Amino acid sequence: MTFGEVKSIIEESLIESYKDQKNFKKVMNEFHQNVLTNKSISKLYSLYDDLTSEKGMSESDAKEYLEEGVKLIQTILSSSKLPKSSSKSINNKYSDLDTIVYTKTLNISERIQSKKNLVDTLKRSPNKVNESINIPLKSMVSVANQTLKSYIDTMDETSKKDFLKVIKGNPKELETEFTTIKESAITKLQTILEGESEVDLKTKISETIDKIKGEEFNQMNYVRISSLEKSI
Repeated sequence: MTFGEVKSIIEESLIESYKDQKNFKKVMNEFHQNVLTNKSISKLYSLYDDLTSEKGMSESDAKEYLEEGVKLIQTILSSSKLPKSSSKSINNKYSDLDTIVYTKTLNISERIQSKKNLVDTLKRSPNKVNESINIPLKSMVSVANQTLKSYIDTMDETSKKDFLKVIKGNPKELETEFTTIKESAITKLQTILEGESEVDLKTKISETIDKIKGEEFNQMNYVRISSLEKSI
């Protein structure tokens, strides 16, 4: 397994842990043990982030930056043991970098294309983040926040604000709000249902209402149902 694959699995686990509070502590402990307390792995983690991030560089600077970064990664990998990860199928978000780092990829055209993709990324100017994301994970912030920022950047502005509110909020207060939001969403949907004559649409609305009624509080359900309630 390549480091890009390992990193992709770690990041998916981190993101999933925010949806399941019971699993959060376990994932954070594994992350601390496998990444943060291992200087070599932590450095690899940061380098992979660094070489796949937009930096607004010139083409010549980007090529030199990538070349030096790959050399450093290869040096660290030669004397490092990767953390154990499940062999489950996962989308490797760092396949371009893996293609260059690992010489087992002998397809020259593939390596050239991967290098071009990475250089193009380094050349792009980074998007401005309108809201600072400061999640109190103590020593884990430096690496875990990068994963969360990438995830949050895929959201629309409304979902982003809801997600940040959930992460920073008081769980008991949020759970109370969640109950209110659920009731509001159900009431709105029932009003729409009563005035709808299309059979298929009535069925879908009824199914949505039943599903919402069965949802229990967790951070992701709060964001999802809150967004739904606001859109009705």
